Amino acid sequence: MKKILLSFCICLFGVLSQAQINPVSWSFGAEHISGSKYLIKFNADIEKNWVVYSQHMDEDGPVPTGFFFTENEAFKLVGEVEEKSKAIREMDDLFGMEVVKFKDKAEFEQVVELKTESATISGELEYMTCDGAKCLPPKTIEFNIKIE
Repeated sequence: MKKILLSFCICLFGVLSQAQINPVSWSFGAEHISGSKYLIKFNADIEKNWVVYSQHMDEDGPVPTGFFFTENEAFKLVGEVEEKSKAIREMDDLFGMEVVKFKDKAEFEQVVELKTESATISGELEYMTCDGAKCLPPKTIEFNIKIE
């Protein structure tokens, strides 16, 4: 019985310690372009040895980074979210396929046009991160970016 309890505690500790791993930190912001157009910026700082995947991945690969905007009468999206960091395309042993990923940092931008004097651009982004030996489950983060 003691061995079973000890095994359970070790497994629980492993799950809890992995749940606290957060090798990617995100920041959000807005920059005025001209007139009523603004550039929404999504920046990921990625710890050494970890990666974040591109928006453009094959179905059988890792979960691609995705941006999901909450519709709002105060703004409209202009074009699509663009990847601004240099991506790396290489064979990935974890997935057994070629993947597109970012190391150290990942920068994404979306142009929006305001229809009112101010707006809050909100939604969620989803991403997956791996370190070459393991992957963490996909994570969803909410964003709210106020433009005044």
